[in-house]
Parts: sequence; structure tokens; C-alpha cells
Amino acid sequence: MEEFLAVASKKYKKPQDLLLKFYVDGAELKKHSDMIISNGTSKSAMRFANSILKSNSQINYLKITGIDSEIVPHCVELLSSKSSIVQLDLGDIMDEGSTRFFNEMRWENFHPKLLKIYDCRISGDWLERLFKGLETNPHLDRLYIENCGLNDSHADAIVSLLERNQTIMALSLFDGHLSNSIQKIFKAVRNNKKLKRLRFDEQTLGKQGIAQFIDFFESDSRIEHFGFTCIRWDYETLKRFTKALRYKKSFNSIDLYGGTFTREGFAFLVNVIISNPFLSELDITSISVHGSQIFKDQIKKLLSSSSGLKNFTFNGCGLAYRQTVIDALRSNYTLTSFNSHPGYRKIDTLAKDPQITSLINRNIKYQANLAQELLYDARALLLLQLPFEIKEQILHYLCNAAMISNHQQKYLIYALLDRRSLGKLAVSVKGKISDNSLEDMMGRLTLSPFDQQKLIDQCIAYHHELNLD
Repeated sequence: MEEFLAVASKKYKKPQDLLLKFYVDGAELKKHSDMIISNGTSKSAMRFANSILKSNSQINYLKITGIDSEIVPHCVELLSSKSSIVQLDLGDIMDEGSTRFFNEMRWENFHPKLLKIYDCRISGDWLERLFKGLETNPHLDRLYIENCGLNDSHADAIVSLLERNQTIMALSLFDGHLSNSIQKIFKAVRNNKKLKRLRFDEQTLGKQGIAQFIDFFESDSRIEHFGFTCIRWDYETLKRFTKALRYKKSFNSIDLYGGTFTREGFAFLVNVIISNPFLSELDITSISVHGSQIFKDQIKKLLSSSSGLKNFTFNGCGLAYRQTVIDALRSNYTLTSFNSHPGYRKIDTLAKDPQITSLINRNIKYQANLAQELLYDARALLLLQLPFEIKEQILHYLCNAAMISNHQQKYLIYALLDRRSLGKLAVSVKGKISDNSLEDMMGRLTLSPFDQQKLIDQCIAYHHELNLD
């Protein structure tokens, strides 16, 4: 391993290239087929990646972000040869090279199942050409567009896409301006028999669009998930929405991210959610309620109820509500997924809390889920007062599930390598992480160049001491 790293470090000068080398050269990751191309990836590394991945039948996940102009042709070549990519993420694309990428990309020849494009505010008609090209995609299942300059001039292209492509099941449009044309888009949605999940924000809808959205929600029985994000709910609008929600058997998921509620409105909403046994997923991340005590009381009431809620997301609402949530969870055995964290700076305090330790011990089947989601990152795992065997199981789960975010990744790998914090556990758990080599785990990372190089240096320094051969 150390010899491999030394050779690779000489051949690939940039840490991004070295991580890409780890990625495409790992047998386990050939199986998983995930890949990330970011700012700083060189032409030589891209040629190497293309040569390896062309022999791979399918890429499961590809993320391209902030790419340089010189590697655009290689990215286009990769996408042209991989029409069966399952998920493509394009983000933070605003420079000249990225404009070239969109101009050269032929979407009619590329068929991802999930396409997510965000923070791509570049000029030109690329959005129209994107929607036009996706009309003939027989695999497109989910389309997510955020902060890409979407406006009323794109409405006809969106309508044409929804009318011609009957495979789309989920549509999310954020940070756009479609208020004057949203009605024609809803009409196209109604005529698309496969579409079951919709998400819009208030900026995209506008006040008039919100009313039309609720009209659509009241009259359509096919939709399973609605996302109304960043909406300032007045009581009458909320009452109309919840009245329809109460009797929706097909409706099982709602996203109210960033919404603003009156005290009466939020209490009314909670009562309706509790009374609907078909609603299983709820996201109230970063919502605002006028009156902290009513917020606490209603959250406790919601989690303590015997509703059909299975998945609950409650991020960004502050440490002040932590105790309320923990107390309510003690008597809740229906949730299978709970996602809530108080903020990055409070992790150490939270991890040492004996109440959370007790909660995880008591709900054995939620151990891995709660360790990942309640505690927010892998640092907290080191501090939890849990039995050593349970820490092993949780760490094993986090490694194999690959469900951890970018900033979690580096702490997890540091924990595996750092003899001062987790030396014993790193050696003990080594044989339980399937057959993943250290290169495979590193290949999953999307760290900054500084963190990548630091990780490589640590790997070499601790290799023999931790016996990670």
C-alpha cells in the first residue's frame, strides 16, 4: 500500500489526480461505479479515467463541478460514451469552460435516469436545448433544476418536455421565476401520467402560483409528494392546503422546507398530519413559527402521536429544541428515519450527552441511523459513551452505506487513520469493512486539494503503525 501511494504520488502530482487514480483503479469502485470530476482535475487524469471507464458497462453516479475549460472535451467524450449513467450532478458552473461544456453537450444522445443541475447561471439558450434534448430520454426519472436562471421564457420548453416525455416521475424547480406561466406548467403536469413528485419554492411560484399550486393539489389524486419550500403561509392558504391533505390517501410525503407559520397555522397543520395515516414522510427543515413554546409543544405532540409518520427531517431549527425532540423520541417506535442536528459547533457537547447514548442503546434497530443523522458527523462517534462493539457496528455501517456527506468523509477517514483518536478501532474494524481497500474508501471522497493531500500524508505516515495492509 505504501509503495503504491509513493509511486502514484510521483506519477500524479496533483492530489485530485491521485484520488481519481484511486477511484478508477479500485476493484470495489469499478463495481459501484461512482465518479467525481472537480476543479483541478487534469487532462492526463481525465484521459486515464476515460480509458478505464469505457470498459465499464455502467456508471452509477457522476458529479461534475467547477470544471476547467481544458478538460471539457474529455467530459463530453465521457458522457457521450456513457449513455446509461444513472445519476448526473452538474454544479457551480459559471465560467467560460462550463459554458463551452453546455454548448458542446448533446443531451439527445445522453440518457441519465436522474439529472440534477444547480448553480449554473450562464448565458445562452442552454436550458432550452437541455429540455429539448431530454424529450427523447427514455430513462429520465427525476429532474432537479436550481439557481439556473429559470424564468417564464423557458415555460414552453418545460411544457413540451412534460408532454413528450412520459417517463418523468419527479420534477423540482427552485430559485426561478415562473409565476406568469405556472398555470400552463401545471396543466402539462396533469397530463403527464407518470409524474408523482413535485417541488417548487415561493420565488419560482409567486403568490399567484401558490394559489394555483393548491388548486392543483386539491384536484389531483395521483401526486404522492409535494414540496412547498420557503413559503410564508397565511392562515387561509394553509387551511385550504391542509383540508385537501386530510383526505389524500395517495399522498405520502411533504416537504415544507424554510416555511414560515403563525402559531395557529402550525398547530392546525400538526393536527392534520397526525390525522392522516397515509402520510409517512415529513421535512420541516429550517421552518419558522411565531412562538417558540407552541413550536416545542407541537413537535412533541407530533412525535409522541401514533401517526403513520416513518421519516422525519428537522434540521436547522436550533439546539433549543433538542431536548423536546429527544424526550418525544423516547416513546416513539414507529419512526425508521430521523434526521436532526443542532449545528456543527455543538457536536462535541451533543455526543457526550448521556440521554442520546441511552436513546441509541434503547432503540437498537435505529443505532446506525441515529448515529449518522442525530450526531451529524463521524467526530461525534468517537465521543459517544457506547459499548465498543456498537461503535464497531456503526462505523462499519457508515463505511459501507456510503451515505455520509463531504465534510463527514474526512473525519471518518481521519478516525480510521489517526492513532491518537481511534487506533484500536481502526485496526479492529479493518476486517469488517467488506473487502474495501483503503484506496476504495479514498476514491469516494470529494475533499478539497488541501484535505486530500493531508489525507494521503496521514495514510503513508500511519500505514505500518496501524497495520492497514
